[in-house]
Amino acid sequence: MFNDIEVMIREKSLSPFCKLSDRGLQAVFAGSLDIVHLSSDESIELQSTADQYVTVIRGALDILGAEGRYAGETVHSHNTASSPMVFHGDDGTIRLRAYTDTLLLKGDGDAINDIVSLDALASDRQADIDVLHLVLMRNAKSFATLPSPALIDIYQHMKEITVDAGTEVVGQDHKGDLFYFILEGSAEVWQEDLDDDEPRHVASLGSGDGFGEEALILGDARNATVRMVTNGRLLTLDGESYRELISKPSVVRISSAQAQDQLAGGAQLLDVRYEDEWMESHIPGCIHIPLGNVRARMGEMDKSRDVVVYCRSGRRSQVGAILLTQHGFKAVSMDGGILEWPGETQAALKSRVSA
Repeated sequence: MFNDIEVMIREKSLSPFCKLSDRGLQAVFAGSLDIVHLSSDESIELQSTADQYVTVIRGALDILGAEGRYAGETVHSHNTASSPMVFHGDDGTIRLRAYTDTLLLKGDGDAINDIVSLDALASDRQADIDVLHLVLMRNAKSFATLPSPALIDIYQHMKEITVDAGTEVVGQDHKGDLFYFILEGSAEVWQEDLDDDEPRHVASLGSGDGFGEEALILGDARNATVRMVTNGRLLTLDGESYRELISKPSVVRISSAQAQDQLAGGAQLLDVRYEDEWMESHIPGCIHIPLGNVRARMGEMDKSRDVVVYCRSGRRSQVGAILLTQHGFKAVSMDGGILEWPGETQAALKSRVSA
């Protein structure tokens, strides 16, 4: 099923998925995007605190308003080719009803944007970077708050090793010189105190878990033993690189008030959200280039002028700013995005409705 959907995504140029690498597309389908088939008149509800993205691959959907009544909008597959429909978490419950036999993609907007950002930056590095590994790392507590460029910097400094079941990866009271991240396999954590007769099992680890950072940060010996239960594949990072890269700034971030000052001084304003979001509301005078198109269209920007990049909340804009910076622009990311913009906004009145 996935292979058939991938072919349709490429053939129909469904954005933003068509711009993803093969591994990036696999990463999206691994946990962030669902394939939904609806028969005629069948409906689904979107009820979430997070933004939801919907792309119609085949068929058409009626958007229903309060109490399931038709809201006057029918969306066909060609209407969502250039950008997905965006339903915000504060929109309440949204119901979509199939006008005809319909195939659609539905997923968490923030998770999809994060993968799109990671994939774009990985492609820009022109290096052997596995986006599936990056997505797995993103969920680890050590990396969860890092900007995407910093995460990729760390990944490029890591080395992959294979370990057999029963291997003691780190030993309690031994010197700590590496951070470990589990790609595949499972391990157990054992700890022994002075008054213990034997080691105690204190935790189990699996794919997506990291360990060993405490000894690196504090400069102390290991406080537990980690032993593989199964064969596994691990990524390792040396202590010096861990300390440097975790704290290394990757992009300049400014407040909305600082952004207003820069714009008053002649800076350009770049909106990197999807077309659907831009149509709903945007800051007057901005240049609109969706994040996935920034590399191809940055020639439309004036490199002699500073650039303030914004999105909905400030996550995608960090990636846009770093991409521009890597290509010679002086770009900054506006924290909080349009959600925290104190000035006026405007909407582009354009309907998706198609007969």
